Amino acid sequence: MKLLYAIFLWLNLGWSLNSLQASDDLATLFKKASVALAIDLDKAESLIEKALSLEPNNPEVNFLCGRIMGRQAEDAIFTAMSYANKSLSCLKKAVELQPNKVVYRIGLLNFYLGAPSIAGGDIELASEQVAAIYQLNSVQGALAEIKLLREQDKKDVLKSKLIKWSAKYPKINEFTFRLGLIYQDESNFREAFKAFEQAASSQEQQIYYLNSLYQLGRNAVFSHYNVQEGINSLLIFIAESDGDKGVPSNEWAALRLAQLYRLIENDELTRKYVKLAEKSDERELHRVLKKIYNVR
Repeated sequence: MKLLYAIFLWLNLGWSLNSLQASDDLATLFKKASVALAIDLDKAESLIEKALSLEPNNPEVNFLCGRIMGRQAEDAIFTAMSYANKSLSCLKKAVELQPNKVVYRIGLLNFYLGAPSIAGGDIELASEQVAAIYQLNSVQGALAEIKLLREQDKKDVLKSKLIKWSAKYPKINEFTFRLGLIYQDESNFREAFKAFEQAASSQEQQIYYLNSLYQLGRNAVFSHYNVQEGINSLLIFIAESDGDKGVPSNEWAALRLAQLYRLIENDELTRKYVKLAEKSDERELHRVLKKIYNVR
């Protein structure tokens, strides 16, 4: 069941307690619930319910409630709908209490896009949140609209807007990264390379910087263009990624390096990176290794 996926990417935001205008008891409950969110959802639920009982009109507490109940909805089977309703209620309450807080509106947007309609998902309500976010911050509005257009599968509209946004906000590398992915899907490898290169020139958003480095290497594998640049990018990726969430593993980067070294007929380095790639426990990676190199 597709349920609230995008909300749960926020687990490591490091939510600040300093802005909680509340008693020490509430601050302690909030902190414990934030920590428990990543390790013990039932405990996080119990803690946030206690926090809500102390201060039901605190926007940060309500937002954390929305995140916790959303995680519970994702993991539950029989009680998923109940948790989804609680998550939506808390997220809406957070926005109602502090309507100018962009992060709360993004959370509500992610709910509307990620939940099925039976659980409260709604494209029209998501569109309303995008419009509201635009009013608060034009860059965040554009980033929010990316989510909406991707969910609606409006690839042509998204491509057109990404071209505009990439020119207008050159340091926001999510725009150029996603434009590169579209070009790559179209097998327009030269334009994709240019877009990934621009995205990798900015570390404004680390996740898109690292993903762009990886895609520069992957692009060279597909196109056979810019092979040395692809190799250099993958070597930087491996040096800097350090197991970051939301990016390919170093073993996948090693596989791409093996493919590129094979293209330039460097057998020694091809074997080196095949061995590094073999250390992965990912089934799909081993399937590719077996297909290309007959590795068991």
